[in-house]
Amino acid sequence: MVPPQQALPAGEKSPGEGNSTRPARRWKEPAAADVSLRVAELVKISKHKDRAKQIQRLAPHLVQFLLTSTQEWERRPDDYEIQALAFRAPELARTVRPTLAAIAREPEKYLPQADEEPNKRYRSRITALCSRARVEDRFVYRVQVAEAAKRGVFFPEFNPRARARRRLAEEQPERFLELVREEEQAQEAKNEEERRARARDRRADGAAS
Repeated sequence: MVPPQQALPAGEKSPGEGNSTRPARRWKEPAAADVSLRVAELVKISKHKDRAKQIQRLAPHLVQFLLTSTQEWERRPDDYEIQALAFRAPELARTVRPTLAAIAREPEKYLPQADEEPNKRYRSRITALCSRARVEDRFVYRVQVAEAAKRGVFFPEFNPRARARRRLAEEQPERFLELVREEEQAQEAKNEEERRARARDRRADGAAS
């Protein structure tokens, strides 16, 4: 099963065309068979009983995809959509996420500096790779959440703060509800003040005219 794809940005003007533009390259929904074939290939590549070996095998392919993702939309290859849906498929999520974490933790290990490459340019590529790895991790996390929801299971929250809020609600429900009421009252007071400010502005505009 292939997860639905989020909307992606349209392309920009092509270089060297002056004021003329060509039709923006947009997301092209690939054939499900092509995506399934790529998923099967990646599953086979990464298959190993040892998680470290799985990461080692999948990492080069995932790094290449992440580097492609950092390019301008117009420059991405024709099979970009197939790659994106494949890496975000439920069948690969449990392997992709640890691999993304490994890449973000030690990016230099997976993206070595090229010969005679300026340090500034290399650091820029490393930063872009790590940033894209974090973005991709959010995509794959949402795939896992959706799959867990189908089974009636709540998936752990993505970040520590959200997990702490859930723990507070479970372990101290009365305190949690008290805090919720306080926040609702504060928000209501803020909304009321904003309404009054808008009313004052309207009266002032009317008096000026």
